[in-house]
Amino acid sequence: MDEFDQIEADYMEAHPASAPPSMQMQLYPLSMAQQQQYPLAQVPPPPEPILQRRMAGVPVWGWGLGAAAAGLAYYLLNKSKTVAKNPGDESSSGADFPALPAGQRASRTGFCDRLKPFLQKNGIADKTTVYSDADEAAKKLKQVSPLVTIHCKVKPPIKELDKFAKREGLTAVEHENGVVGFYPGGGKKGKAWEEYIDDLRDAGQKV
Repeated sequence: MDEFDQIEADYMEAHPASAPPSMQMQLYPLSMAQQQQYPLAQVPPPPEPILQRRMAGVPVWGWGLGAAAAGLAYYLLNKSKTVAKNPGDESSSGADFPALPAGQRASRTGFCDRLKPFLQKNGIADKTTVYSDADEAAKKLKQVSPLVTIHCKVKPPIKELDKFAKREGLTAVEHENGVVGFYPGGGKKGKAWEEYIDDLRDAGQKV
């Protein structure tokens, strides 16, 4: 052993090396360790009740309430249309005039077809001349209707004729010498007869 080795040996003997301090490891619960490892991880909040969820800024319960209100309004509106009476179906005198049946138009020929059985029922068919052409009637009678005119050789049953005419949307007017003219009445059917007269005149009728 040389001199330097001896010096080093003497020094180590006089100053023994101290053991390095032991390292103590701090233990954490697993949940705390995970939270420290993933600080951004958070437990998701509980789901929002379905009725409180929002659609277009409105809660679901609000949409449901609005739909129920709209359905009720639609039902009440349609119910009122069904039961309400159309004021246009009444004349100013209060008599009720039925509307034209579906698909049926105002027609002099159709009215005459229904008038003739009525005249037969009242026993005056063979004593009555029916004019469905106003211009033709005007050649023989002093006052005629632009629709249908009848000439009775006996006293015409004007009340019964007017009652029958009202069912057709017309009114019966008695003129002189047993002449009865049928004119538009009230309501929608009477309006249809007025339009029918306009069509006849547009086609060349003079009366």
